[in-house]
Amino acid sequence: MLLNFETDVNISTSEGITPLMLACKENHISVVETLLVSNANVAQCNEDKCSPLEYACTPGNTDIINVLLEHGANINWANKKELPLFILHKNADINSKDLFGGTPLHEACFKGDNEIIKILLKKGAKINITDNSGKSSVAIAKESGFRSIVEFLDNANTV
Repeated sequence: MLLNFETDVNISTSEGITPLMLACKENHISVVETLLVSNANVAQCNEDKCSPLEYACTPGNTDIINVLLEHGANINWANKKELPLFILHKNADINSKDLFGGTPLHEACFKGDNEIIKILLKKGAKINITDNSGKSSVAIAKESGFRSIVEFLDNANTV
């Protein structure tokens, strides 16, 4: 409805959050598609340097991720919230690092996401890569309180 009145689809809150980011986060694919057709900027980031693609990287948002990628979202763009789902699409580097040296496996271990961890390992993620503060994925899982993930990674590392 607002788009009929030539509203700026890239308008943002004081934190830099755009309508596209919110639609991605809430898994509203029809709204995402409408905004993209109306020239919403897929590369616009909020004050934390998060893009619409990162907002879309939540369980069940695969369709939105694909739509964003089709509209030019950069799969290899990295910041402090590098998300494992980026890496599962196309030919992105499975061990790519964000600005803090974290990999998608680091992020999955921080979040305790067993399913993503298994997928990343199957795709060749390296367990012993350390971030800029010297922490491995195992160390991050341990700090985050995910004992079962620590055990799983320890076992995977010895195979």
